[in-house]
Amino acid sequence: MLSDAPFEVPPYLLEQTKHLPRCPMAVAGADNAVPLESARQAAEAGIITPVLLGDAGIIHSLSDVIGWDIAGLEIVNLTDEDAVTCAAVFRSAIWTRSMHIGRCFRACAPPCSSPRVASATPARSCCPTG
Repeated sequence: MLSDAPFEVPPYLLEQTKHLPRCPMAVAGADNAVPLESARQAAEAGIITPVLLGDAGIIHSLSDVIGWDIAGLEIVNLTDEDAVTCAAVFRSAIWTRSMHIGRCFRACAPPCSSPRVASATPARSCCPTG
């Protein structure tokens, strides 16, 4: 963040989401304070069901610091930034069930170089559709 001002979701936006069901959300970089805190706020507001992507040890430590019990959440233990990015894109494409995203991603993105992606996605490339 370029600012040290506290961040918060405007109350009117939270009000607009109350009638909507929670949506699954891949949180890339959840082993950093800002994404983890943002995920916590969105989960506590009933907006998302987060899937935390990043270094599991750091995620657990940070969640303790911010006082968030993440025991029931899915955590994908990835320490390589490329693997985190690929896992987030893959999960987002699956959740949206959008073939368009997969076609666009396949056309413009090279395969991931990280061997760890295989543990986070069923394919060895970043492409959500294989």
